[in-house]
Amino acid sequence: MKLLTLERESSLGSLWDQEQCAQFCSKDELWEAAKEEEMKIPWKQAQEGLPVLEDQYQERFWRRRLDGIGLDTVHKELLAIEFKRTQDTRSNYVERATAVAQAQ
Repeated sequence: MKLLTLERESSLGSLWDQEQCAQFCSKDELWEAAKEEEMKIPWKQAQEGLPVLEDQYQERFWRRRLDGIGLDTVHKELLAIEFKRTQDTRSNYVERATAVAQAQ
């Protein structure tokens, strides 16, 4: 497993332009694998009555900034790493952090 972006966040598109990610799979292959889930995420800027095009979802996908990525080239797996930070110490902080993570 190789971990990327430990020092700073990077957009998914920027990461995939790096040689090590492109060797893992192509941008087209990654988009095809992620498309169904990505298009389930509501479009915040949607105008009433106008459909959101697949290209718009794809652009949003490549602009996503991740805290890190783990690449397992042996098993051909990609692990998107997102840290959820909360200052809340209440008993329901896990539920709240989970809700935020699922919304993203």
